[in-house]
Amino acid sequence: MKHFTMITDIKPQPTYKRKKRTYSEVIYSLDIETTSAFLINGKWCPFDYSKPTKYYKDKEKCAVMYIGMFGIESNVYYFRTWDEFNDLLKRITHPSITKIIYVHNLAFEFQFLRNVFSKYGYTVENMLARKKRKPITFEIKELNIIFRCSYCLTNLSLEKCAEKYNKKYFKLAGDLDYNVIRGYSTELTPEELGYCENDITTLFETISVFRKEYRHTERIPLTQTGEVRRAFSKFTPFTYKDWVKDLIPQPDVFLLLMGAFAGGLTHSNYIRTSKTYNNVVSYDITSSYPTAMLYKYPMTQFKEIRPQDFDLYSKGSYAFLICVRFEGVRCKYNNAYIPRFKCRTCARDVLDNGRLISCDLCEMIITDIDYNIIMSSYDIEKVTIISCHVSLYRYLPKKFVEFVLKLYADKTTLKDVKGKEAFYTKQKQMLNSMFGCCCTNVIRSDIGYSDNDWEPHKALTLEYVGAKLDEQRESNNNLFAYQWGVWCTAHARRALYMTLTGRTQTGEIVDTSMDYDAVYYDTDSIKMLHADRHKEIFELYDKYVVEQLTAITKYYKLPYELIEPEDINGVKHHLGFFDLDGVYTEFRTEGSKRYAYRTEDGKLKCTVAGVSTSKGKNALHDDIENFKKGLVFDYDTAGKLTSIYNDEQEPVIIEDAQGHKDFYDDSYATVLMPATYTLNIDNLYERLIEWAADFDNINDLINKMREAKTNDM
Repeated sequence: MKHFTMITDIKPQPTYKRKKRTYSEVIYSLDIETTSAFLINGKWCPFDYSKPTKYYKDKEKCAVMYIGMFGIESNVYYFRTWDEFNDLLKRITHPSITKIIYVHNLAFEFQFLRNVFSKYGYTVENMLARKKRKPITFEIKELNIIFRCSYCLTNLSLEKCAEKYNKKYFKLAGDLDYNVIRGYSTELTPEELGYCENDITTLFETISVFRKEYRHTERIPLTQTGEVRRAFSKFTPFTYKDWVKDLIPQPDVFLLLMGAFAGGLTHSNYIRTSKTYNNVVSYDITSSYPTAMLYKYPMTQFKEIRPQDFDLYSKGSYAFLICVRFEGVRCKYNNAYIPRFKCRTCARDVLDNGRLISCDLCEMIITDIDYNIIMSSYDIEKVTIISCHVSLYRYLPKKFVEFVLKLYADKTTLKDVKGKEAFYTKQKQMLNSMFGCCCTNVIRSDIGYSDNDWEPHKALTLEYVGAKLDEQRESNNNLFAYQWGVWCTAHARRALYMTLTGRTQTGEIVDTSMDYDAVYYDTDSIKMLHADRHKEIFELYDKYVVEQLTAITKYYKLPYELIEPEDINGVKHHLGFFDLDGVYTEFRTEGSKRYAYRTEDGKLKCTVAGVSTSKGKNALHDDIENFKKGLVFDYDTAGKLTSIYNDEQEPVIIEDAQGHKDFYDDSYATVLMPATYTLNIDNLYERLIEWAADFDNINDLINKMREAKTNDM
């Protein structure tokens, strides 16, 4: 690794022209290392792991960059200050050749790069971001340089990228102690410098794989969904995009679609929560979302109908987008369906950790699939259709269906093939990304950045939404319709919820004990007790899948073999079936995204949102009974870093671990602070779990919960 003053750019510069612009084919990359410090008794200190998190609540915090690495192909250069980085940028910039710099997790580096933009008056333009502080790509106008986030492309940590893509280099792990104060004068050891250099060489090797696949650096997609968009675009005829363009809804309908969109079902059965069970079996749906894509979808423009005509249209093959009011609502099952946060209005509600057990009144925007689930799962005194839009149900286009089946077949044939692990992972990601493409919301992707600051989301007025949709109509990149994503998750929710409540997909009650034996479920999987006595409901579900997929293969005259491709060992893997995913000798849950389990080989594991999967299990000390309210995941077992954004950081003088004192006047920084996590349960949810065993009548339990809620207010 050489100092940036020895930088030698690639000459002659290999270039590629596209849309009257010339791009460099060279892979440029950037990574920085930073120090976070905390002001204790007038001195900037490293984080003290012996102190609780609350100790740092009111302490002043800062972060500074102490070394940066810049890659030109496999050559690595370093700089120590932002002034040096600016000098470096000027050395490589070219007025007529656009250069692309890759940064892994650009969201982190961007906050520090704002110091450069501010100090030297650079203009950030063409910003593309998922949300505030999460840039995917942007351009520095004055330097003709584009920055791109390689994490958005790979969706993998740099360490995982090394395992998947790299042949020559590998990501070093654990060589740097991040809890040491370092500055730009700190003398780094050869081992520390080696770690810094290796991050860049790992990133170069990763992007090289993509450059080889897409032939040009500029042609590499921005995101993982961009990869599948690119592949699918080549798979479709030109007329396909014009056809999809005709499905773009009117602004009012698009806002209704946004209101109806919901994700997968993730919950624990409250009568099974906070208890340890043995012999819990997990079943999951093979490629749930891709399976759902082979069902029927709204395939014409939505039109509004009169509420009084709702029953009439229900007799036809129509998809419904409904604004509805329910009154006197009581869930029939232990596992409630309606998420409280989706209710525009809700009166006197009783909740199961965010799911609606009962209420006097609620209003929602839902699909016909959700409507039918709710009507069959709740006792409801009165239903009022406020507004309703309909679209004809049809299959997704043949090319779309063929592409999904091709990705599934490719994934299956690569499964367990030695030496093809990276290709298998890629095909799996591509298959799953088809759903991500469908639910991409063009309205919410418009994040502004100007005058070196983030702009808030635009107000979702009909005028603004209409203008954005008009832009989409004028685009030549219409491959997916947003309503497909809305209905895809609805199809998947029905598959999971009807099964876990012991009903067929068409509503017949088959297995009344399933609702009691389901312990935990998440999007496409169910973890249950007494699996042997629930075989019928899974067999009936698989039969339903066969019927649905047989229908679409006949409709499009496709061979059924595409639905059940063989792996390398000649074993068929049928799309959409419930398959055995695991058997746990012990299982315990404390709510959504919080559970612990022991596998058949005796290993105890846990999954907690916000806690490291690999480290979190250590907090249990090999005893699943420790997984309960009040369990503390300390700094080591939580493995969690909290990001604190400084947008007005004061100038500081920091003394490093070697005694060097350096001055920093950075205004923008991201402080990384270790955090603990405590497993807590909401008081009302805890009472629901406690009282559920004492009430045979759901109405008595509801009354008790309402009384408790009133007393807590």
